[in-house]
Amino acid sequence: MSVSPPPALLLPSALPIGVTVVHLTWRCTTPVRLAPFAGFSVYGALKRAAVGVGCRYPSPCPQPCARPDGCRYGRLFGQGHRPAAFALHLVEPGKTRWRTGATLTAEVRCFGGADSPYGDPALAVAAAQLVTTLGMPGGPPGTVTLEAAEVGAHTVLPGRIAPHVTDVPARLVLATPIRLAGGPGGPKVDTARTLRVERVARAGLFRLRTLARHFGDGMDTLPHPEVAEAAMALRLSEAPGPDQLRDVAWARPSGKRTKPADGVTGHLTMPSLVGSSGAALRALFAAMETVHLGKLTSNGYGQLRKEMLGA
Repeated sequence: MSVSPPPALLLPSALPIGVTVVHLTWRCTTPVRLAPFAGFSVYGALKRAAVGVGCRYPSPCPQPCARPDGCRYGRLFGQGHRPAAFALHLVEPGKTRWRTGATLTAEVRCFGGADSPYGDPALAVAAAQLVTTLGMPGGPPGTVTLEAAEVGAHTVLPGRIAPHVTDVPARLVLATPIRLAGGPGGPKVDTARTLRVERVARAGLFRLRTLARHFGDGMDTLPHPEVAEAAMALRLSEAPGPDQLRDVAWARPSGKRTKPADGVTGHLTMPSLVGSSGAALRALFAAMETVHLGKLTSNGYGQLRKEMLGA
């Protein structure tokens, strides 16, 4: 049975968020071992290197930043209520060990217009060049050298996708753990028991609006009442059972120590959709594949991949 959520889920025809992808490849000169979902380690190494490159002062100034409007480091990694201006995308998200001679690859997906001061591809490349070690707290670090840094063309996230009739369900794969704030009356953070496609859709629209406000032209074109109705239609259309989710927990690097980390991985099955409603959701999830979803996206969390079933 096909279900058509309200057409209000259609994204703006020109979603005002630009993205520039920086593709980084490190060559391991000694064996490298990282914690599960290695984004935390890669993020930490890039952040430490970027302080020296992107701060205007000889040494990093104490928090809060003395010159936040002129700090390249703060604009890229976030300050105050402004999120980081990038998402870290892991090419091999489940891998934890690399042999000598192997390559470790990641993408820094910078947000902002072509001339934006926030998503700063040049700073990402400069920081990556200074990363020479990667490892886990308490263990011997592995050594790496940057082999390639490619800055892709500036693109704008997809807005409308031409509607066409489809009755093909899709699977939304959570390639790295996702952490979403729980709904009213539920847990503080969504778990495998509470996470559903409608929660992902609602959170995805909120994230796109947040990114547009901070790194786009400030347009607020996502109608909240209609979005809520569409999310409810998704909730009613979902049948329990096909989703395969699991809660995961581990220790993540934090400076020289570790902190507990958790999230949800697995996959969610999207219902069959037709016409403009299906096009709207395809546009929404295509955008989320680019910008990631939930908390700690700059650490590699919230990495999604959509797979069509029975196409």
